[in-house]
Amino acid sequence: MPVVKQITGRKFAGVAFANGEIWQEQRRFFLSAFKKPEVGGIRYENIIEDQAIRVLSEIEKSKGQMFEPNQWLYASIGNIILKITTGVSYEYDDDNLRRLLVRTKRIFDAIGPGGLLNVVPILAAIPSRSKQLLTEGWSALFDYMKESVASHRSATVSQGDDFIKKYLEMSGKVGEVEGEGPGKGSFDETNLLESSLEMLLGGLETAATSLEWILHTLASHPEAQRRIRQEMAEVIGKDRFPQYSDHNRMPQTMAIIAECMRFRPIATFPLSHVAAEDFKIGEYDIPKGTQIVYNFWNSLRSPMLWEKPEEFRLDRFLTKDGKFNKKREPSQFGVGRRICPGEVLARAEIFLFTTYIVKRFNLRLAEGTPENPKCLVGLSVRPEPYQIHAEKIE
Repeated sequence: MPVVKQITGRKFAGVAFANGEIWQEQRRFFLSAFKKPEVGGIRYENIIEDQAIRVLSEIEKSKGQMFEPNQWLYASIGNIILKITTGVSYEYDDDNLRRLLVRTKRIFDAIGPGGLLNVVPILAAIPSRSKQLLTEGWSALFDYMKESVASHRSATVSQGDDFIKKYLEMSGKVGEVEGEGPGKGSFDETNLLESSLEMLLGGLETAATSLEWILHTLASHPEAQRRIRQEMAEVIGKDRFPQYSDHNRMPQTMAIIAECMRFRPIATFPLSHVAAEDFKIGEYDIPKGTQIVYNFWNSLRSPMLWEKPEEFRLDRFLTKDGKFNKKREPSQFGVGRRICPGEVLARAEIFLFTTYIVKRFNLRLAEGTPENPKCLVGLSVRPEPYQIHAEKIE
């Protein structure tokens, strides 16, 4: 993306916008942050659980009155990714958190249909409002990460594990002289800042938007909620909330979550990839260097691929013997070597938030809330803000 080159001064930086050896090194380290805690990974499940409980507390304050769930979903998911990346989290009404959420949304909006010009190099030089918003938002988040790295160096943040801390430990005295000294390979401050920024961008909008759609869909389909509650009662009992490891024993819940995400895709087209060499698709010649975009929406809603795709079906991803058909699950996180490195985190967030909320509350749409809400289309596809009721289950 030209904006990355403009701000970092490099053709390749970070993970999502790098290729070759830089990408391999940065991605390998990125993935190491999400290994099991006992082998050096960050305890992200504990962080998710803390924020899920916080959301339950906020929902309970509504006392059954209608409310907009997006305000708490974005704040909680934002806190999760910030805690994992920087070691810091905020109160929901904190101005720092609000600014970060606004800037992240603006970036996704700026790379929407009109903003796709920003990712085509020859067109990115043309001045536009979306280009200005994209550059301003990216620069602001880059500066925020600079401040966080400086805080880590001065030891003003907590001593717990986070991505920046692990990166600094990996690279030695990063940033004194890039490419020299204890730092090895591509582990320098520029790649640290860009990788941290990408973790915030990639980890916030997609997970929060997925949960927005899931809650709307569940509120529209009471039977889906009933099945999830019944399975939780049978598998884990009524005395505790699920852990992410429980998902392997909850095929009904996993199938319903998969159908929610197929039924309401969170994107039309993801960021483009580039052909590494000349090749053919059918009768079409694809030259090396061609930008390739995956039709994400069509893969989830095409009648050629799905029986009556406009219908929400609870059993679509269950086998005949009642097991979760993972092989048929749509690819929400990409495919191949460049599959989203934050997949395991996003899956844990979606599973835990969904089960926590459904275990504690019965959801229904507020009067006047449409079952097919209008969409706000940027790089992601968000529903217009909607209202629901959440009645506490005693």
